[in-house]
Amino acid sequence: MKHQKNLKKFLVNLIDNMSDEEVVSKIQKDKIHLLVDMQGHSAKNRLPIFFHKAAPIQITWLGQGTSGITEIDYFISSEILNPQSDDKFYSEKVIRLPKISQSLSIPDYNLQPSDLPAKKNKFITFGCFNQYAKINNQVIELWSKILTAVKNSKIILKSAEFSNNKVSQNILDKFKKFEIDQSKVILKGKSDNRKDVLETYNLIDICLDPFPFQGNTSTCESVWMGVPVLTLKGNRYLNRFGESINLNLEMKDWIASTKEDYINKAITFSADIKKLSEIRNGLRKKSLSSPVFDSDGFSKDFSKMLNSLWKNLKN
Repeated sequence: MKHQKNLKKFLVNLIDNMSDEEVVSKIQKDKIHLLVDMQGHSAKNRLPIFFHKAAPIQITWLGQGTSGITEIDYFISSEILNPQSDDKFYSEKVIRLPKISQSLSIPDYNLQPSDLPAKKNKFITFGCFNQYAKINNQVIELWSKILTAVKNSKIILKSAEFSNNKVSQNILDKFKKFEIDQSKVILKGKSDNRKDVLETYNLIDICLDPFPFQGNTSTCESVWMGVPVLTLKGNRYLNRFGESINLNLEMKDWIASTKEDYINKAITFSADIKKLSEIRNGLRKKSLSSPVFDSDGFSKDFSKMLNSLWKNLKN
């Protein structure tokens, strides 16, 4: 995912000051065979370029779901993120990679997971490092029930937005509506570097995935630092990321089927310090041997898929 973000940034900068017509002209002049959208309907996207059918094969990947653009031929996903029953909701043909739709490059830092914080603290610390926008009122209500049920527990929320005092006070007020004292909610703002973000996971025992828009990169970073992520089973592409990652980690138990199950699992996992410690000690190794961090294997699957699409077109 790190390399994917760098590539997206490079491509955006490359065509940032060009009109759609100029970009289309350049694509055709350069004889691009496969054109891949990596933004979807997010900020600074250049989806109108695809209306022109600038390349023989047009693909969308890493977006938020179907583009709704009939000129885009394929949507890249996986069986977990998009089961066959989803096909009717997509204007593109859904192409499913065999294991996972994207992988994370191993962070280039000499960091090791700490011992389970709860062993020293004598209480459970939950955490979530997702963007503030994902932490909606339903999420806060559910997390509040967990904080109430798990004695003396706290939650650390980390997002760049929490560097703003008004934003921080706003979320504390939302927790207060559910009778959660602000002493139980620890807010951390923007870090100067990624290493600091990763080190902060050493303060967390269990990460809680938001919904319906789940974590992706943050979930992968969490498990790399030995912190398991409890996620809620979803019913569409954007809220199946947690399920996809945990299934690829062979951590099916950490996928809740309902909101009630999410609460019960959080309570149950919190009560078993020995088991949590065992998971923490082995999760780095487990994650590195899974498709979640198998960048080489993913690259081969992705290349094979692209070659297959091109060969099919020529034939």
